[in-house]
Amino acid sequence: MPVSSPTASTEHALWRAPGEHAKGILYESGRVHTWPEAEASHGAVARDHVRHTGDHPIVCFLIRPDGTVAYASRYAGHAATLRGVLREVDPTLTVVPPLDPAGVPSAEDAAVAAVCRWLEFGMAGALARST
Repeated sequence: MPVSSPTASTEHALWRAPGEHAKGILYESGRVHTWPEAEASHGAVARDHVRHTGDHPIVCFLIRPDGTVAYASRYAGHAATLRGVLREVDPTLTVVPPLDPAGVPSAEDAAVAAVCRWLEFGMAGALARST
């Protein structure tokens, strides 16, 4: 995977407590960051990381207390990468497919998703890439 910035850390930050709900992000560099669910939003953590390193998120996910990892269908294209990286960094986690089937979004859905990415992660280029 390409690293967006030479300052992007490839060290993983695994701060989740086993047996509790948690959140996580997989970045372009291959770095994984997990944390307790109540601590922060995906957007806040991703914005801070991007601001400091230039390393952008490619998958945001949730970790259930039983160790299953769920992600939205919009990240389905990165599922194999997520499985592989998590298998290496935390073999107690199991990635499960999204409940809603992945499909091609309508033009309206794609535009709304781009605005949401821009609002959530502060990536101005997200709007230009979607049009």
